[in-house]
Amino acid sequence: GHLATGPRPRFLAAGGGSLYTLNQGDGTLTRIDLASRRPLATIALGTPGPGGDVAVGAGSVWTTMMGVPITATDLATDQVRRRWVGPGGDSLALTADALWLTDYHGGSVSRYALADLGAAAAAPADGCGSAVAR
Repeated sequence: GHLATGPRPRFLAAGGGSLYTLNQGDGTLTRIDLASRRPLATIALGTPGPGGDVAVGAGSVWTTMMGVPITATDLATDQVRRRWVGPGGDSLALTADALWLTDYHGGSVSRYALADLGAAAAAPADGCGSAVAR
């Protein structure tokens, strides 16, 4: 059957017993419980627009959009933990110890250690490259 999401769901990822859709229409993230197949939350990311990507792991749902290269949403609380704004973004990949991020316009790929991204959530840092955390 069909399940409700936010407008224009474009990318999806599964993890932690849930399915997540990144919705281009309004810049939200929809969490669907895999067992009950019911939407549990719609999280406002403030990142509408074309492109983007989503991955699940290391206690967070990681999303990217151009101009907001990384947003980390806590798996347990569905709350946005940290957002990095600035150049870069469009697709990402999660490995055991790092988040890999493309810069579509810059023509590059960058690696960010998960340990550094987790530590950055607790204290100010310069985020991703020249991006500014907020």
